[in-house]
Amino acid sequence: MNTISGISVKTDIYDKQTQKEKKLCQPEQNLQQNEEVTSLSGENWRAISGITENQLKKANRLVNKFALMGRLGIHDIANLKKIIKSGDEQAENVSKLLTLVNEKKVNPKTLKFICKDGIMSDGMEKDINMIFDAKNKGIDPNDAYIPHFNNTDEGLKSAQVGDLFEVEGQNRIYIKNKDGQPEQLKMDKQMMLKLFPPAERFANAQTYSADCYFVSTVNSMMDSPEARAHFLQCFEQDGNDIKITFPSNNFTYTAENAVMPKAYKGNFVTGSTGIKLVEYAYGKYLEDFATNKAITAQTNAIKKFEKQLEKTTSTQKQKSLNEQIKNYTIELDKLTEAVKSGSKDVIVELDHNREPVMHSGSGISLRSLNQMNMYRHTSYQTPGDYYRGDGGYMEDVFNDFGYKETEAYFMDDPDIQEILTNPELSKDYIFSGGTKREGRQNLFHAELVMDRSLSMYGAHAYRIAPSVNKDGETVFKVSNPWNSSHNAILTMAQLKEFFSEIHTAKIQ
Repeated sequence: MNTISGISVKTDIYDKQTQKEKKLCQPEQNLQQNEEVTSLSGENWRAISGITENQLKKANRLVNKFALMGRLGIHDIANLKKIIKSGDEQAENVSKLLTLVNEKKVNPKTLKFICKDGIMSDGMEKDINMIFDAKNKGIDPNDAYIPHFNNTDEGLKSAQVGDLFEVEGQNRIYIKNKDGQPEQLKMDKQMMLKLFPPAERFANAQTYSADCYFVSTVNSMMDSPEARAHFLQCFEQDGNDIKITFPSNNFTYTAENAVMPKAYKGNFVTGSTGIKLVEYAYGKYLEDFATNKAITAQTNAIKKFEKQLEKTTSTQKQKSLNEQIKNYTIELDKLTEAVKSGSKDVIVELDHNREPVMHSGSGISLRSLNQMNMYRHTSYQTPGDYYRGDGGYMEDVFNDFGYKETEAYFMDDPDIQEILTNPELSKDYIFSGGTKREGRQNLFHAELVMDRSLSMYGAHAYRIAPSVNKDGETVFKVSNPWNSSHNAILTMAQLKEFFSEIHTAKIQ
């Protein structure tokens, strides 16, 4: 199994017994799902939108400013200036985004890896327009983001699916869920603003950790208005703290004061506090998962040897079994002591099915974190960093967040092609995809460059959302986790060209 930045490439990813694809390892008011893509010329857009030449000039000056500050690469500068020059809807979006970045409301990384012919993500565009509209009306953008109503009926009438609102007399806020019903979240307005402020909640950027599989899948959940409630229900306010629970096994991580641990110096996603916390919590979840799996496997192996020992009369076999029990017990004690003491240096080696690697002589395979850092040329601070950042499977992430109906397909599977291209089917799913291990070498990233203009890189994970363009053709909004606020628009032919597999979760 070869690993490149978050996606493991296996020669055979099908389970030979079930013929089911194994989980892939390792490493907007533009388009609502299945909404038409429309296009206006820059001149016509300026006529109806009110964007002025002065605003476009200001946008260009801000691009130059961030370039001089070293925040942008040459491709970023060229792409941003091309979009601004068009004077169209995307020029207005970028102009507003540049203003928010300049006001330090959004991280500058949202200006990187923007496709010159791409579009802003649905959620980001909607939030940005809401912020500027609120400012123009003299309204606090936070009150426009989470408006106040006398009752849930009023809130529902005003809200679209995925929108938030608060109700008189209720401490915890509501979201309009996929069924059009008011669903109460487990946090108040101030906590929501702290975790997921407007615009910034859609401005995620994967850093140096090889967890593109995780970030892209979280983006799929958060960016979908229909799936957003399920994702946000993983967060529960407890006074000033926030608890994050992964529904698959009810593991809970508590973030004191709803902030990242002060002593933590590892790499984590750029974006809202909520996204940073859930990424950190996922590492803790995987650490707990791996150690419990290993302890169970080792304990069961020892019990098996003990039963064999009771039955055998062979002196040689008894000696061999006693030696195995001794060795297995040494490793088990080492792991349980590490868990008990909170050691940050013991790693359990797992296979691509998330099962402990077992050796005949000692059972579970334990490694030190320093050893793994040297071997993989990484600098993980904690075991959780290693488990999360050593790659994973997108389908696993869906499962860990409690999705019951998940699947992984090869891109050439007719079933997934039917789901992706049929709006009546695709509307019920969220999607992540993994690209082929193809492309030219890249000096700045481990991923191979496939098509820089579309932000497409090899052996990398992406969020995918089907839509229908003005000609009635299915196209796909695809976002690179290096900048979740921006989409490339791909045809089905391009999707087949770049992607090797697609992972799905049925919205619930």
